[in-house]
Amino acid sequence: MIYLQNKKGFSLIEVLFAFVMLALTLIPLTKILHSNIPVASQSHRETVALYLAQGKLEEFKVPFEDEPPTQVFITSFDAYPGYSCTVQVERESEFLQRIVVTVNYEDTGKEKSVTLSGLNAKK
Repeated sequence: MIYLQNKKGFSLIEVLFAFVMLALTLIPLTKILHSNIPVASQSHRETVALYLAQGKLEEFKVPFEDEPPTQVFITSFDAYPGYSCTVQVERESEFLQRIVVTVNYEDTGKEKSVTLSGLNAKK
C-alpha cells in the first residue's frame, strides 16, 4: 500500500463543517436584508413626496401683488400617481406671505403626508 507523505488539502469533515458555518451565517443575513426592503421603499416614497413639496413651494415663490389674504390650491402630479398636493397661501403682512405645501401619499395602506412651509416677500 502506498501512503502519501504530503498531507496537503482538506478532509471531507472540514469541508462539510465550512459549508455548515457558511449556511448558518448566510441565513440570518438574508433575513435581515429581506426585512429592510419595505423600509427602503417607504424611505423612497417619503423622499419623492419631499421633493414634490419642495418643487411646488418654489413654484409659488413668485412676486405677489394684491391677492386675496388666503388662497388654497389642490393639485395632483401627473408624473407621480398616488401623490396629491394642497397649497395654502396666506398673507402674513403687507409685504410677506406664508406658503404651506402638503403632499399626501399612501404608504403600506396608510395615508401619510409631508408638509413644507416658507415665506415669500413682496418685491
